[in-house]
Amino acid sequence: MTDLPPTTIPAAPDMTPEAEPCERGRPPAEDVLLALDPQGRVLSVGTGVPLPRGRHPADLAGRHASVLYPPEGVASGGVARALDATAGLGTHRECAWLVRPDGVRFWAETVITAPRDARVRLTGYSDRSSPQPA
Repeated sequence: MTDLPPTTIPAAPDMTPEAEPCERGRPPAEDVLLALDPQGRVLSVGTGVPLPRGRHPADLAGRHASVLYPPEGVASGGVARALDATAGLGTHRECAWLVRPDGVRFWAETVITAPRDARVRLTGYSDRSSPQPA
């Protein structure tokens, strides 16, 4: 994987992370691994992986990955751009605000990869999100 330039922290209502975003060398609090179909819908959630508070695998199955993002991130096309970038480049890494079902936001590093079949067709996406400690 190629090193990407650091990401600046976007503004979020009434929230500012105390720590540097996606700080290298810092162990993530937890990782969440999702398998997505080519349209970005959740196919499965990694077994034994803790989900952000309030999320359950059954709640995510069949839903678009955008349910993990705040409304303004979806409305601005950020989720679609991340999936498009992944489809074109094979991987996409960013720091972003994600949202729990109760609306509480948390800062996370997300890494999306695009698995392909033997004919090099996109078969879906793998999304690993690591909430970053404050």
